[in-house]
Amino acid sequence: MPFLWYFLHMEEFKAERTKVTPQRMALAMYDAYWRYFRSWPNRDTIRVLLAHWALETGWGKWMWCYNVGNVKSHSGDDHDYCFFKCNEILIKPVAERLLVEDPTRVQITSYRSDDTCIVWFLPKHPWSRFRAFKTLEEGVYHHLKLLVQKFNKAWPHAVAGDPEEYCYALKEQRYFTADLSSYKNTFLAVFDKLDALEVPDGPVLTSMEKERVLGSVSLSLTDMVEDIYRRDLFEVEEFIKKDLDAEG
Repeated sequence: MPFLWYFLHMEEFKAERTKVTPQRMALAMYDAYWRYFRSWPNRDTIRVLLAHWALETGWGKWMWCYNVGNVKSHSGDDHDYCFFKCNEILIKPVAERLLVEDPTRVQITSYRSDDTCIVWFLPKHPWSRFRAFKTLEEGVYHHLKLLVQKFNKAWPHAVAGDPEEYCYALKEQRYFTADLSSYKNTFLAVFDKLDALEVPDGPVLTSMEKERVLGSVSLSLTDMVEDIYRRDLFEVEEFIKKDLDAEG
């Protein structure tokens, strides 16, 4: 069964930096948006998505294996993956528990006044495992799809080109562990800086297209259920066919 074989054979990639220019990233985002929605985003939507990429990856300097938003992977998910050193801001009890569990791959480098810690995770620790992609286009499309389907409270603010509300919603849905104020302020500064870059304009969305994009979360979830149903039905049919062939 092709799907099950793929699911059980996720590949570990060597962690490699995959740096691209903001202009190249913008074009990939336009392409992913069109592939997903069959309509075009406006310029401020692309600026929000670019600012998110720039903040998460240091303008692409720390983008590994085309993972646009530094999205984690875990054992058993359906994604290729790589490991690289990363940090999180965690509450003190969680940080110290993780340190006790794996002192060779967990380092607490700072205790903060708000009872949180800066914790570094070294490669091969589960918290240092990230999704990996073969191409920029694959990584960008996955990132957009993830935002639409999982971070559905943030996505409408990306469509609206509202970076501040986008940050609030990302924090609410636990996209990042950093301080909201510092994350948001950096995000807004990057968003403003992008206004001076040559980020191309896409065609203007009609009111019908905007309605379609904003309502895409429920549509996407419906599509996911239908895909799972079709896949399971295919696997059952294949199993029955093999069983009948064996009897014949």
